[in-house]
Amino acid sequence: MSKDKDESQSSVTVQDAMSQVLGAEESAREAIQNCEKEALKILQNAKHKAEHISKHADQRISHIHLRFKQCIARQVKDLQREYADKKQQIHIHHYDASEIDEIVDNVAAILTGPEQSDMG
Repeated sequence: MSKDKDESQSSVTVQDAMSQVLGAEESAREAIQNCEKEALKILQNAKHKAEHISKHADQRISHIHLRFKQCIARQVKDLQREYADKKQQIHIHHYDASEIDEIVDNVAAILTGPEQSDMG
């Protein structure tokens, strides 16, 4: 009888041990699933944050590009205005009407040759 009793006690002990192992496996599976869910949440949050950062960076780049484009356009207009003013000053200061008449007469004389007063 003692042999039967020992066998029944050891089978109970083996069953308890197997139950504990199966329970530990189930707990481990649940822990893994919970970790996977948490990892997915972290990943989704990271993706959303990255998208937000990317959109914000694109907006900033567009804004900076626009500001530089406006600045360059303003500088080009200023340079055009400055050029027009200098060009006008050159014409005003260097060529008055009497100088232009004299230049035209000199060019005409060069093109037509010396005056021939004995003709005509």
